[in-house]
Amino acid sequence: MSSFEWFTRMENAIRNNLPELSAKFNAHEIQLKTNSTELHPSFSFYMEDDEIIYEFCVIQFDPVNQELYSYYYNDEYELHSKVLFSELEEITTFVYDAFVEFLSEFDEELENDHAYDWNEEDDYFDEDYSNELPYSDIEVSDENIEWITNDKHIEIEQNWGEHHYSIHLKLGVNIDTSDGLLYRSVLTENEEGEEIQETSFLSFKKEETSYLLDLLNSYVNHIGQEGLL
Repeated sequence: MSSFEWFTRMENAIRNNLPELSAKFNAHEIQLKTNSTELHPSFSFYMEDDEIIYEFCVIQFDPVNQELYSYYYNDEYELHSKVLFSELEEITTFVYDAFVEFLSEFDEELENDHAYDWNEEDDYFDEDYSNELPYSDIEVSDENIEWITNDKHIEIEQNWGEHHYSIHLKLGVNIDTSDGLLYRSVLTENEEGEEIQETSFLSFKKEETSYLLDLLNSYVNHIGQEGLL
């Protein structure tokens, strides 16, 4: 699969499903625009009202790791987390939840005569509309997780030093469910030199362990055959 083949196939699938998704919101139409010129190309979902564009959800594509992802903010743990998508249904569910959350806030602002013009907001993606999404069921706290490994820290340089990543990994066990939990935190910089931290969790059942190991071994074997190790 070429670097952007999945991005292109998913774009076509999303566009085909948008009319059905929009039909759930009688007076509003969800629209989509893409930007393939970014380092991580993006799907941007927006609504237009009185010739004003309101962007409420952004999903990005990592061509190196072949990941489609977005972010949400967990109020309870005050944590920004990265959400990974593996299929169309996960994306449409995420967009639906984001739009419901946005419309709730949007209607409230209209009632108060304080609607925002998202075209004029430089930091729209940091606003509550796009971050506070009721999406993740993973509950993480020091009380219910037993960390069973030492912290692993990795420094990665890509493109001859243009991009630097500091990665922090550790593995734990959910005391309540006995599920495994992989913690991954990535610290990097944006084009303005500001630090960005992305934190994600992978929760898995004991029965999945052998399959995960097989997948990881397949990845290592593949990049070894391609001469990338």
